[in-house]
Amino acid sequence: MRQRFSSLLQGLSVRRLNLDPALLLAILFIAFSYFVQFAFNPVGAMQGDSGQYGAVQPRDWDLLSFTGQSLRNWPPVLLYLLFESNVAKVFFQFLISFFAATLILVQISSQFAGKTRLLLFVLFASLITTPQVINWNSVLLSESILLSVTLLFVVSLRSFVSSGGKLAFWPLVLSSYLWCILKTTNVVILFLIVISLLLLIGVRGLRIQMSTGHWLRVGGSISLAGLLIVTLINQPNQEFNRGISYKAYAAIAVLTDVNPRAGLLHAELSKVDELKCLEIGNPKSYEFYASKLGGECQDSKVWISQNFYQWYAKYLLSHPQEPIQLAAAGFIAGNSPVSLYAPNLSILPKPIQDLFFGERNFALRNLGFQPYGEYDTDEYDRSGMEVVVPILAWLGIAFTLLLILLSRKSLRGLLWAKAVKLDFILVAAGVAGVSINSIAVPTEWFRENIYFFTLIYVSLIYLIGDLYGEFKRHKLSTG
Repeated sequence: MRQRFSSLLQGLSVRRLNLDPALLLAILFIAFSYFVQFAFNPVGAMQGDSGQYGAVQPRDWDLLSFTGQSLRNWPPVLLYLLFESNVAKVFFQFLISFFAATLILVQISSQFAGKTRLLLFVLFASLITTPQVINWNSVLLSESILLSVTLLFVVSLRSFVSSGGKLAFWPLVLSSYLWCILKTTNVVILFLIVISLLLLIGVRGLRIQMSTGHWLRVGGSISLAGLLIVTLINQPNQEFNRGISYKAYAAIAVLTDVNPRAGLLHAELSKVDELKCLEIGNPKSYEFYASKLGGECQDSKVWISQNFYQWYAKYLLSHPQEPIQLAAAGFIAGNSPVSLYAPNLSILPKPIQDLFFGERNFALRNLGFQPYGEYDTDEYDRSGMEVVVPILAWLGIAFTLLLILLSRKSLRGLLWAKAVKLDFILVAAGVAGVSINSIAVPTEWFRENIYFFTLIYVSLIYLIGDLYGEFKRHKLSTG
């Protein structure tokens, strides 16, 4: 057993495992935080679509499909169907999350030293135990699994790149497959990451060479890619109980009054004859459009299923201010009250929580920014609106650092390190992911983007360590 665990760590490029007090303390802190949250809410929280993920009684195995013949893709569905008790479902979500978080800590312990390692321990342990992250383990949806897979993807990709493609190949392929299965947007983001790696590091930089073992890797990768493609083709066409496809349901989100930019959108859509049945022009609720499409508006349902996203893409291109404003709304919504999804109990002091996730006193819905509890108010004082978005400050600092490194010839060499390039690539990928999700599905921004916020923060934490390490080496080499 010990040899198998050692092999796993070597496969993730963990060169040395020092169970020093700092590492143990970080692991114990996360374990205690998870225990407190689990004990506070062991049965978890059900949401409107939890049943589609398999959180139903009696268990319905027809909800499970490995090729997209179901409303929800298989990883969370399989987990929920394996265990009859909600307590067991929630417990295993915490267990998987704890395993992924521990691997991040072990990799930090392996690749950094001294005060840098301590700082990264503190930052990551604080991030992963904020209510905005830990609380998803208590929600019976796909977000907990998606967050855990995101951490495993980062660990595997970092190991693969730092080892020149020699280690962590299969963990990387499997975590990439799961990452894309859980969220279609990730296919685009993964493609951007791969292209960026090839451009900035290159095949030679990764030292990828073709041999018998590598051809096995290629075959395995193609097989999983094929399975992914089949799933992504089938799944959007699955129908809800009203005969509305998953693809059409996603499109409805763009039409509703929850979309703060729906007013201008409706002004353009009112010109489409097939949508007159939906009373386009005055944005209404999700339920209104779903009932219409499931009833008398069959021509509208066909048009939305077949033509909406092509029309929407042209609309965004002709109104470039719209994607910018929707993407901005996605970042602002990253500090939604997490208690909207499940009760939580955090042991972190409020100032530490606010280091990553801030606050706002208004809702992003009903065609604009409305105060909480006043969604139906037409007139209100905007001067009382408050918002704190720490992630924008973090991104601003990272961008400023990048400009400084690019502008100073003596420091430009720091950017040539593969780890630093990867960190910046993943930060950019997270920003792109938040933007794409916020534009494609402008509703429930916090739920849609929490894993990308986590990707950005984890990458920035690694960037702190990598840049400092490269700077120390630079100082030593220049005397």
